[in-house]
Amino acid sequence: MSAPGWAAPEWAAPALGRILDRVAVTQAEVGDRFPLFADPDNGRWTTTGRGSWTGGFWAGLLWLRARYTGEASDRRAAAACTARLADWVDADTAARGLILWYGTALADDEASVRLHGRAARACLKSCDPELGLVPWGSAFGGPRLLARADAVPGMVPLLATADAGAAESHLWTHLELCRGNGASRFEVNWIL
Repeated sequence: MSAPGWAAPEWAAPALGRILDRVAVTQAEVGDRFPLFADPDNGRWTTTGRGSWTGGFWAGLLWLRARYTGEASDRRAAAACTARLADWVDADTAARGLILWYGTALADDEASVRLHGRAARACLKSCDPELGLVPWGSAFGGPRLLARADAVPGMVPLLATADAGAAESHLWTHLELCRGNGASRFEVNWIL
């Protein structure tokens, strides 16, 4: 696989090539749906129409492939996938960081850049200044939890594009919770 616009370091190129080849195979298998997980015995994908919490990772992989190949068809596929993540902007979940940061971080088309900005502003609006974080939320069912460790990756860089102070607060509050400092202020459900 060639790299028209950039090249991976020599030591990483073979692994990156295999990953991006697998992205192409997976894309052919799942079509317009989002891969959620594959059966370890037969490799068959379970997919989702909305992307769930993994949708941003899939869009990000498609963008990585598009940037690496430089192919217009890969760019169209990545942009279309990212556009389908738009329904998550106003969802009650800090998983929006996983979905919308990873789904837009490598995107460079106008619609995806706008989606990134909308997502950052929506997450900032959801930030609870008293708690110092964007609450986990209830979009994935169950009780409306306040904090989970997987609310940090993605959310911090996404928030930082709208308000660096809010991103810093979100990060430090989660770090303090991990250290056990002040955890009594929260109803916390950590999945590690």
